[in-house]
Amino acid sequence: MSDSTSNKNKKKKRSQAPVALVYFATMLLFLAVFGLLATKLVSSIISQEEQSEPDPVEAAPVYNTMYVRVNGDGVLQDICIVRISSEKKQIAVTPVSAYTVSDSDRTSTFREVYDDGGIRRLKSAVEETFDITADYYITVGDSAFESVADILGGIIYTPGEELYYLSSESDDNDILYKANQASSIAGKQIRLICEYPVFSEGFGGNQKFLGEAVGQMINNAFQQVNITKNNLDNIYSIMTSHPDNNYTATEFREHKSYISSMLSESIPPVTVLTPAGEWTDKEHFSVSESFKTDLKKTYESTAANPVIAAGDTAR
Repeated sequence: MSDSTSNKNKKKKRSQAPVALVYFATMLLFLAVFGLLATKLVSSIISQEEQSEPDPVEAAPVYNTMYVRVNGDGVLQDICIVRISSEKKQIAVTPVSAYTVSDSDRTSTFREVYDDGGIRRLKSAVEETFDITADYYITVGDSAFESVADILGGIIYTPGEELYYLSSESDDNDILYKANQASSIAGKQIRLICEYPVFSEGFGGNQKFLGEAVGQMINNAFQQVNITKNNLDNIYSIMTSHPDNNYTATEFREHKSYISSMLSESIPPVTVLTPAGEWTDKEHFSVSESFKTDLKKTYESTAANPVIAAGDTAR
């Protein structure tokens, strides 16, 4: 073989090496791109599977507010727990006597607890005694109670017995209502009946009256929709004038939208749950376990259902 032929063969072999290198590099690039696409595809599939599970969403609001009425001397008069279930469109009212014995120590009444430890200690005692959570507490003075009662139109009350009491303070504070005779009662008289010893059964009668009065006033609010809507801000301002409350303006604005929605719909009458139990004497009342069970059942029935975010689909 001549030298020229040998040189040509060597050039061919050298020229094939770069071609193989280019081919190999192209194959690696293809594999890299394919791997990247495959990874994205798998990630997309996983993401879609994860999105098929509904994201946790806060349930429709259900909240309990503890209204604490105190007189001008700062003495606890009574308590009213109002539960609002905006989803179930239901309201439950529980009137609570200041003479209710706290489960915390089995000896102190709520009035004594409040006098000793203030609103926060009272909140804890009420929660433990009734096995509930008081999301908010609002302290209400006598004038605030009367003003809100008047805004809501007062009540029509038919006592089952004659109510008679002469006040040592003023003739305007006297109470005189005939048995089985309906009377229109404004805010001040509602307050006086709530606290004066006018019932033959003692302060248990005051506790029942408080529940009936508050329940009727709330029902009135839902019957005079426009008046109530126009006065929601005013009622909030009056009810929160006392410094001892944990209900903020932000929470009110949120709850106002729920209440306005409920006002625009037909809701059932307020459920009044008056505590049952035993009066060991005139100023000590112990709540029965059966009432606590009934209260728990009512609260469970008004709890919000689980909510799924819009656009999510449960598997």
